[in-house]
Amino acid sequence: MKQTARLTVVLGTTCLIASIVLAVGNLLTEVPRQQAESRERQRNLRVVLPEFANDPLRDAVTLTTRTPGSSADSTVSFYPARDAEQGGRLIAFAAEATSSLGYGGAVTVLAGVQPDGTLMQVLVTGHSETPGLGTRVTDRTRTRYLWEAFSKDLPAGLAPSVYLDQFTGRAAAALAGPDFRLVKSAAEVTDSSVLAISGATVSSRAVADAVQQICSAFNQHRQTLTQP
Repeated sequence: MKQTARLTVVLGTTCLIASIVLAVGNLLTEVPRQQAESRERQRNLRVVLPEFANDPLRDAVTLTTRTPGSSADSTVSFYPARDAEQGGRLIAFAAEATSSLGYGGAVTVLAGVQPDGTLMQVLVTGHSETPGLGTRVTDRTRTRYLWEAFSKDLPAGLAPSVYLDQFTGRAAAALAGPDFRLVKSAAEVTDSSVLAISGATVSSRAVADAVQQICSAFNQHRQTLTQP
């Protein structure tokens, strides 16, 4: 009995110490983690937006939307980009939405949107998709050749993506409605559809869902978003 009590006390004390260490560690790293996340988000904003003079994170607006066929509302965050003119003329938005339809869980997408609703660059900022399969949809990669290792003039700008680049130049109105769909043949592609990546249809659908959330929220709240 005494042995059992002693083991219980030792185990309880060990658990208590471990909990305290974890809590203190979390507290000490919370601010650095938040700062790192903020820096990463700023970098991503500069990828999908033209050059801006304001702080889009500080001016962020979060709105709700419901896409066709969905039974629940989703939230979309808009980060307005303004130029250096007096009053800060609105030049674009970065919009972020998360889909729960990914093969590995949540997929978060950041997209640039012009004030007229035209999509610019699309970037996947968070996912747990299968390497080599789902990542063919989510990741932007550039083929590197051996001779480039000795060149000073390396390719600049955003790496290409066969799937993500389909959204660039599309109208939010065409992708927000009930006609928007994922197709499996290039012959089926229209203004309101995108071509899925073979073998990664689930990941393709998740990204498309997040983009549709962005387009839907923009269409529903366009007047509010674009007012001076």
